[in-house]
Amino acid sequence: EFSIKRQKIFLNYQKEITELKNTITELKNSSEGFNSRLDQVEGKINEFKNRSLEIIQSEEQEEE
Repeated sequence: EFSIKRQKIFLNYQKEITELKNTITELKNSSEGFNSRLDQVEGKINEFKNRSLEIIQSEEQEEE
């Protein structure tokens, strides 16, 4: 009976460990997706900044 109890405890621990591993994998995937999206947004911001500078420089040259 003691051995059966230990087996049940062990199986429960295995189940919990598997669930935790799955959760960690999901979190990693979510963070990678978020980081990818953040990189895209930062790229767009830089594009807008560069374009703004080009427009300002072009307008300054026209005024000269």
